[in-house]
Amino acid sequence: MTVSEATTVPALLAEMAALGDHPAIVDGETVIGYADLHDRVRSVARAYLAQGVRPGDRIGLWAPNRHEFILAMLGAQLVGIAVVPLNTRYTGHEAAEILARSRATALVLADGFLGKSYSAALRTAAAERGTDGSAIPGLPHLRTVLTLDETRDAGVLCWTDFLAAGEGSTRAWCRRRPLR
Repeated sequence: MTVSEATTVPALLAEMAALGDHPAIVDGETVIGYADLHDRVRSVARAYLAQGVRPGDRIGLWAPNRHEFILAMLGAQLVGIAVVPLNTRYTGHEAAEILARSRATALVLADGFLGKSYSAALRTAAAERGTDGSAIPGLPHLRTVLTLDETRDAGVLCWTDFLAAGEGSTRAWCRRRPLR
């Protein structure tokens, strides 16, 4: 058995893609092999870039453990975006505080998890911070909010539309340098 020489998670993912259909993620009925995972993560990375999220930015990730959570996290890491995980038990006020302090430019959430609208709770809490032209008034750095679900609310991009926006994006970032 050979030990990996990869020094980053994206490099390890690229290396593991050689395992093909061997399961990387099993989430209920959803099974994603390593090669497919590598392709999906690259699609998520292109989608972040299409939304204007750049290397060095921070994204909030307010969702339960599910395969899209992994894709959102790994896609961000591939681009060089820092992930700020938010506990699904947080209130809108707690999430707003963390998003404000971290200056997150994007938020990925699972709207409707545990029967709660995270986007509505966040809007209410953030409104107490003031108004501005951001995706969630009161959080001036936040430009993009997307849900892992297919809910289509004003100002919230659904996962399918998010991925579709990145489909036409070809970026040199993935060819710039080898991932180590």
